[in-house]
Amino acid sequence: MEVFLDCLPCILRQVLEAARLATDRTEVHEEIMQEATKLLTRYRKYPNSPALTGAMHQIVKEFTGVFDPYREVKKKNIRDALQVYPFLRQFLVEQKDQLYWALKIAATGNIIDAAVNNIQDLRHEVEKELNKGFAVCDR
Repeated sequence: MEVFLDCLPCILRQVLEAARLATDRTEVHEEIMQEATKLLTRYRKYPNSPALTGAMHQIVKEFTGVFDPYREVKKKNIRDALQVYPFLRQFLVEQKDQLYWALKIAATGNIIDAAVNNIQDLRHEVEKELNKGFAVCDR
């Protein structure tokens, strides 16, 4: 896996998002973004996007002292997931091919990723995703 050019704007957006979650100080956001853009020019030194993203998030930690800017977001996501869990459990029980649908539910869990999505109504999004087919399925 390598770092693709198309990944760079999203990684930079994630850094700004993390900076804003970590502190309200605009001057710190600016410093973080200056360092992040310097690092971004050396993207080829990283084996893949997650490695580059990790280095970028390290900048946020260094400038803010906040180890996990997404802590509160994660707590909210867990609360939301726990609210959807009874629906998913019942949904799975009602399915004929439970293995297939368990895999589908697990794959659908990827939409909760806070770094990528801003979901307002998790149950609606989960139901929508469950109605989609897998991109590749040998079933």
